[in-house]
Amino acid sequence: MKSEELRVLDERRALSVSNCRSTFCSHVPSTVELMRRIVLALPALWASLAANSQPVQAQDLKTPPDWRWRLDRPAQLVTGEVVPDSAWRFVGMPPGWHITTGPGVVLYHPAERATGRYSLSADFILFPNPSDNHFGLVLGGADLSSATADHLAVQLRRDGAVRIAASRGGAETVLAPWRVHTAIRVHPGTGVITNRLRVAVAPDSLRVFVNDSAVVAVGRGGLVTDGQFGLQIGEKLNFHITILDHIRHLAPARGGRP
Repeated sequence: MKSEELRVLDERRALSVSNCRSTFCSHVPSTVELMRRIVLALPALWASLAANSQPVQAQDLKTPPDWRWRLDRPAQLVTGEVVPDSAWRFVGMPPGWHITTGPGVVLYHPAERATGRYSLSADFILFPNPSDNHFGLVLGGADLSSATADHLAVQLRRDGAVRIAASRGGAETVLAPWRVHTAIRVHPGTGVITNRLRVAVAPDSLRVFVNDSAVVAVGRGGLVTDGQFGLQIGEKLNFHITILDHIRHLAPARGGRP
């Protein structure tokens, strides 16, 4: 891995603070409870950071064994520093995962599902020399391992654009076409850029936020939002994903809607 990538990941380790014990969060704590958990978690956090302070090169990087994926075309999975054009990489690299694509890929945990009212959130750290292909989140998935899997996709591009699309039986329908939004950080080709993508599923809408700003929304009528969820990374992109959170909204919605 290049020195720039190592520097960024070392900085992320030093700044990483999480109040969740797992990658997927399924509750919304109160402010008092949240502060209490942060205070109680600090000793364990510092111990964890110290244990993981070794250089990236020295780590034994492995592909998460319980995850699944669907590639756009066959390619060799590698875990080393060098990723040939004909290969791709998916490894655990705390905090988060590192993903370097040859072909595009959808990645998901087969045991995880999101239903009802919920939000999905992920931090996408894009490294230098990216392609112009899209990246983002998939949700409402059914059999994501299939080339004709049903799912919704919320996608970003390095030029600061966003769109929403639905795939059913292998056919794609664009729900919101590509549009540039100033809240989305543009990647100029050099350096490292981070965008936080959040998708909120409400009773009547699907809303998209990037870096805490609303960027696009569509009506939920007719959309299947219950199902598998995961990451979608297009061809020739190099990412570190620090979080992928699933939050269930338990409090009653505005207007008494379920």
